[in-house]
Amino acid sequence: MGKRLFVVDNIRSWPTGSYGAAELGGPVDLEADGRNLDLYLFNLKNFADAHDRELFREITERFKRLTNCELDVALSPRPDAATAFHGLTLRVIGGSESDRTEVPIGYAGAGVWELLVLSGLLSGQGRFLVFDEPALNLHPSRQRRFLQELRDCIGSGRFQAVLITHSPYLVPTESGEDFSRIVRFVLEDGRTRKQRPSMPAEIRGLALQRFSQFGDARSFLFARGVVLVEGDLECGAISGWLRKGVGAGRSAEDLAIVLYSVGGDGNFGPFIRLLEGWGIPWAVICDGKALDPNNPNRVLEQLEEAAPKDLRPELERFKAERQNLQPVKKNELFEAIKSTAERCWIFTLSAGFSGKGEDFADFLKSRFPGEWNAVQAEKLRSQFLQGAALAERTACPGEVKAVYEKILEHLKLIPE
Repeated sequence: MGKRLFVVDNIRSWPTGSYGAAELGGPVDLEADGRNLDLYLFNLKNFADAHDRELFREITERFKRLTNCELDVALSPRPDAATAFHGLTLRVIGGSESDRTEVPIGYAGAGVWELLVLSGLLSGQGRFLVFDEPALNLHPSRQRRFLQELRDCIGSGRFQAVLITHSPYLVPTESGEDFSRIVRFVLEDGRTRKQRPSMPAEIRGLALQRFSQFGDARSFLFARGVVLVEGDLECGAISGWLRKGVGAGRSAEDLAIVLYSVGGDGNFGPFIRLLEGWGIPWAVICDGKALDPNNPNRVLEQLEEAAPKDLRPELERFKAERQNLQPVKKNELFEAIKSTAERCWIFTLSAGFSGKGEDFADFLKSRFPGEWNAVQAEKLRSQFLQGAALAERTACPGEVKAVYEKILEHLKLIPE
């Protein structure tokens, strides 16, 4: 391949600082953990040929793009009784043109040092780089800058890289090719397996749109489970109640569950297929209308291959039974479909297919009329904020608590 392999699993070793005279000016290979980066930069700047001085410029310019700071390396003699030692100091230079500040890199923070090591590794000759959790000391905004630098370097053809991360800020989501490169590791029965889905064009388009625009969608990849809801009102209210620690006494955040609004009852299917492809456990909370066999957006039909095979004949039967039923029979059918839906990990707080009291807003109005009116009086434009404000004023309803506990059981996240 003609490239050296660098495994970057520990990039927090500080520079050595002291070197013998024989080491200054000699050939130096950069260590992956950065321990000799001060000597490497000093020799590039002062003793190397024009090509290597250009490399020094490339490293310092990349460092400036990542940190908005400049860099310099200085030499100071440290005489010793037996051997002449020399001290090298890496200085970070920040501030405005009229008010420059220089500090040794050891005082600039672990994130700045980490970015300098990364700047060195991403410059010069081609390498195959394996980054293991490079985001550990980096602010989210600098993680995104580093990701862009990495993309540019790979695009130049000089570098190849594997990036292992738990940070959504380091998930590349700008193109369909990005998704084809993502591999998710799934813990299953005590073993780790890799999940790399093949996505149809429509799902890849949805993933690209959602993941590139919303950081919370990227968090799917790191969740132990995802709960999909119809709208922002549900998302705000249910997340607020769960945040209080209902159910088994743990909030969704405690259990690494993502609650996500799909923006309407017709949008569950693509997200379900996306989550299935990534091997991410999921559940749905929807209105009763979304279970109605006469609804063109019925959620059970959106399941496709995600529905358990033994339930598919049952779902087909429900389609034929909805027509011309008397109210009592309609209620029986609703309860039958609701029971089947729960076996498909789909839950509802509604008491029927449609009508007053069956959508989530009506559920809130009927259960908490005073609090609902108070929230409406605040004129909050965001439905998410309306739901969160109502949850803040109320105790978690028993129905929500029961659904939450069923979801925890399905996701195998019941705390001991």
